[in-house]
Amino acid sequence: MGTFRSYRTTCRKFTAFIEETYGREEVPFGALEAELFREFRTYCYEERGSGTNTVGRELGIVCTLVRHAMKEGKLSAYPFEHIVTYSEPSRKELLTPEEVERIADLEIDEDSPAAEARRWFLFAYYAGGMRFSDVATLQWQHIR
Repeated sequence: MGTFRSYRTTCRKFTAFIEETYGREEVPFGALEAELFREFRTYCYEERGSGTNTVGRELGIVCTLVRHAMKEGKLSAYPFEHIVTYSEPSRKELLTPEEVERIADLEIDEDSPAAEARRWFLFAYYAGGMRFSDVATLQWQHIR
């Protein structure tokens, strides 16, 4: 589901770029050339204010969609051959064990949505830091 949302968001941004730049909603496959994607990269930085990693991720998504179009024979040349994407190391703040303990000990109504969220969070934490998407799709048959 997360992948779908990322792809949908990127497609919406690309459509907005096409509308704002060229005054139309679509471009033919033949117009999918390197310069168009360089302009999209610039648009993401300058008009949308996106960060380096966001722009890199969005270009990666567009690149994946272009490869699918090539597999289907809708595009013959690979326009991303000379397009450079950048990334920066992301800084993640981790909770300390004491902070997790404080969350576990917090007094809240056990029937509340907050208590349910806490139970799932603690399960993911104690299960070795499971990703939210894995926890959200977890079923009893997955547990041994």
